[in-house]
Amino acid sequence: MTAMSSQEATAEPPSPGSVRDAPSRMWVVAAGSWPWGALLLGAQEAVGVDIDPTARTASRAVASANGVGERYEFRDGGIAPLCHRGQCFDVVVANVLIPVIEEHGRDLQAMCRPGGAIVVSGLLVDQRDRALAALEPSEVMREYSSDGWVTLVMTNRTGGRR
Repeated sequence: MTAMSSQEATAEPPSPGSVRDAPSRMWVVAAGSWPWGALLLGAQEAVGVDIDPTARTASRAVASANGVGERYEFRDGGIAPLCHRGQCFDVVVANVLIPVIEEHGRDLQAMCRPGGAIVVSGLLVDQRDRALAALEPSEVMREYSSDGWVTLVMTNRTGGRR
């Protein structure tokens, strides 16, 4: 678990593209409070994914309990199945292990619109440079670290998909 959640890291990102600017599409990797937080802050929709088979039921229940269930979609199978659907989102959040970021860094960028935000969390401080290399040429907008953990909020500098 990260010392600072993805929700905290993106609660006040610089405009354009902040959650408070109500992006039209949002994609979130991993179950947790972030998808619903984004919807509560004004995102029009959020898509969550996770490899945990119990995450679907739990995430839908929490979304419904927060009154945002109609704008929240959950997809099983983690990052890989979504990477090949050609979708492009304003914000991509990955709270996953560094090997997943290294394997799917280009996919995460391709799913994020040019100039959109990519947030990676769940990283140990000594994994920071590996995450940056996997997401190059994206640029760090904000960085949070606490108790040996780091969260990076980055601007996507690749072409994304259309």
